[in-house]
Amino acid sequence: MDKQKSYSKDDLKGFKKILKRKLKKAKEERSQLKALYINQKNYIGNAVSAGAGIGQYMPEKAMLRKLRNRMGNKVRKLEEAMDRIENGTYGICEKTGELIDKKRLKAKPTATKIIRNN
Repeated sequence: MDKQKSYSKDDLKGFKKILKRKLKKAKEERSQLKALYINQKNYIGNAVSAGAGIGQYMPEKAMLRKLRNRMGNKVRKLEEAMDRIENGTYGICEKTGELIDKKRLKAKPTATKIIRNN
């Protein structure tokens, strides 16, 4: 039996639509987190110069930095998935070369590997 080597143009068009929507949202969230981080950094600077201790602000600053970095990684993975659509490798498992199940790609459009239930 001959296995399908790639998804149809219609399938790819649908995945691209999902990716574009998620990418737009992720970029907006990343931008908001970046602005929040900058605002907090400025606030901390002003508070410290007014005599407040910097230690009380560090957990929030670290959390915002972590969230900002995670969102940056999410944007990068979504952009990489868009690139895979453009170069014809989207939905193909990096490990096996087989097609990743459509349900998996709809749930996680950045997936690059098949999950086997053994």
